Amino acid sequence: MQKLGIGLNNDWFVNKTDIDFPVETKWLLSLGRKFTLPTTKTSFQPIRMIAEIEQIIQQEKDDRVKEIARCKLSNNIIQFKRNIRHNSAEKFILETFNKTKTFLKSHKDDIILTDADKGNKTVVMYKEDYTEKMNKLLDDKNTYKIVRNDPTNALQRKNNTLVDELYKSKIIDYRGKQQLVCTAAIAPRLYKFLNILNFCLKDNNYFACNEKFYIQTFGMPMGNPLSPTIADIIMDDLLNATMIELKEIYKIDIQFIVKYVDDIFAIVKRKDVDIILKTLNKYHRKLQFTIETEANFRIPFLDVMIHRRNDSLILDWYSKPTSSGRLINYLSSQPSKYKINTAKNLINKILKISHQQFHDTNIKKIFNILRSNNYPEHIIHSLVKQITTQINDKRNNPTITTTNNETKRYYSVTYVPRLSEKIDRKEYTNNQNTILAYRSNHTLSSVFTKTKTPIEPHQQNNVVYEITCEGSENEKCNRIYIGTTKRPLAVRLSEHEADIKKNKSNTALSQHISASGHTADLTKTKIIDKEKRERTRFTLESLRILQKRDKTMNKKEDTDDIATAYLLCL
Repeated sequence: MQKLGIGLNNDWFVNKTDIDFPVETKWLLSLGRKFTLPTTKTSFQPIRMIAEIEQIIQQEKDDRVKEIARCKLSNNIIQFKRNIRHNSAEKFILETFNKTKTFLKSHKDDIILTDADKGNKTVVMYKEDYTEKMNKLLDDKNTYKIVRNDPTNALQRKNNTLVDELYKSKIIDYRGKQQLVCTAAIAPRLYKFLNILNFCLKDNNYFACNEKFYIQTFGMPMGNPLSPTIADIIMDDLLNATMIELKEIYKIDIQFIVKYVDDIFAIVKRKDVDIILKTLNKYHRKLQFTIETEANFRIPFLDVMIHRRNDSLILDWYSKPTSSGRLINYLSSQPSKYKINTAKNLINKILKISHQQFHDTNIKKIFNILRSNNYPEHIIHSLVKQITTQINDKRNNPTITTTNNETKRYYSVTYVPRLSEKIDRKEYTNNQNTILAYRSNHTLSSVFTKTKTPIEPHQQNNVVYEITCEGSENEKCNRIYIGTTKRPLAVRLSEHEADIKKNKSNTALSQHISASGHTADLTKTKIIDKEKRERTRFTLESLRILQKRDKTMNKKEDTDDIATAYLLCL
């Protein structure tokens, strides 16, 4: 680690156990579950990359252009597979990752490895302690209650009934109906109808934990897309009611007040503070505020420290004591432009927020933060100089900036270092508004504890699956059928089972079983890919059939849209 100039930031790794973690393991885990590991022959998935790029290639109308693009993509993948190399830092990371997996495996029954609730840190704790804290939380009878059965199917039927009513009432069109019809428990959009609001806000407040189902009886759950919107509505109503009461009853007129969700900043008279707090806390017994007043003529609000200077206010950048300062790490195998832009955004935010008199101090903080995230010294110097110059130029010469109103079309593509740089968007489409948005290939999340209740394979949707024929008593077969479904896998398998029983010939699987007299144990079905994007999922299905063409029973037309140019790189 020292040879590579890498140091452990102890603040990023919180060990709540008595287990002694090796220094290298602590360092790697401290980087967080989103840290992307170097790509290896094992973690590289050419099928995934082809399926993602194919969605761009298929936008072209000229078949010759398509084939040239496919040949280039195939050739780039083949060359990359032959020449996968790692520098010294990448080798160290991979060695440490393998040691970490072995170490964690020896303690897998005792510990939980997860993220801190606040502060962006890695936490390790005993499984017993985690379970005890979770049970204590769920034992709050005023907030949660256990329900006997999984309500998903009932909610799904109710959702589809509501969507059908919206379609019949011409509130949504047919495309909207298709998007909202639920085959995997997806809640509908928010409309101002009481029954739909109740469905979104009350009926869907349920979750599974430790093989039990709970309903949240108060408040909005974390992670629900509607929660921030509802929080804003409640806070607006709370503040309106409070301001009216303060003005009418106590003759208190607050001249300046702003909020961000449940954080409020206001300029008030000291003698009115207690009355204001008491009035705020009258709104609801479970919505109770605390108050913080200025100390030494300053007070923090969000990521700003507000300083009072006579009759004026000046601002400085502020970070909470719980903030770790952990960003996208420079050693993470992600696009360089993402890492550079992360650093730029940090520098830009801090220097724009803060008054000129705080810049020197804040620049030192910027250096410390970026160094902790392994950014090279010369890059930090260059970026600070660049952003400082830009800020000064805009301050001295403010200009009206123009924006490009053309619609950009983004395609999510897995990033593979030293390969993705060779895959130029221009090789696959002439559309200048097509943008490649990269996502990570293989992250540390694979060694973090899965604290959520796992979804059983038969309940999973948007999958590519594989069924193996078991032959008969006198004949082995082992031929496979590859299919895809956007619905829960169990639903599709029940259809396969019905087709086989009725000797239908609408799939290659039922045809094979009917003609051969063989059997297939559908309970042994394997999920080989998960993909929400429908076109990409269909492409993955075709590529899997092409990859296993010697064993599959699928029909030839299942791969007609996939070029033979990909055969060599599969």
